[in-house]
Amino acid sequence: MVIRAFNDMPSKRLLVVGDGQQSAHLRQLAGPNVEFTGFLPRTDYVNAVANAKALVFAGCEDFGIALAEAQYCGTPLIAFARGGANDIVRPLGGSEPATGILFNKQDVQSVVDAVDRFETHQAEITPLACHTNGLRFSAERFDAEILDAVEYVRDLNRKATMSGSGY
Repeated sequence: MVIRAFNDMPSKRLLVVGDGQQSAHLRQLAGPNVEFTGFLPRTDYVNAVANAKALVFAGCEDFGIALAEAQYCGTPLIAFARGGANDIVRPLGGSEPATGILFNKQDVQSVVDAVDRFETHQAEITPLACHTNGLRFSAERFDAEILDAVEYVRDLNRKATMSGSGY
């Protein structure tokens, strides 16, 4: 779907990162503005994502680690508004600084419209806002919040023991 959308936008370039079972079929669909990298070592993958104008994601995943990684790199998202994308992308017009564009239908025209909307509002979606948003998913934040939760439970147990009640 994304490749077909970019075929309809020949002036825009799409870089497809990775290899998979459908790679040969996708390469056959691709127009001249679509480039495939194949598998990339981690450093090259991070550089590709960090230097992208935006990451386009049309799938539906419970979380979507690639979306969080792109945000951490300061890269805006153009994503299907389901699953983890709804939790990760901060859309235009919200209370937080925008970090991407969401689209509601998994079809070629919706991707084209979302890319066009991104191009129109690109200046409103800053790398700093994206990176700051990506920090919500950092290992450091996860570790700190787990430790806070453990300490909270310990405090509850101490209070329950001191008051003579327990569970």
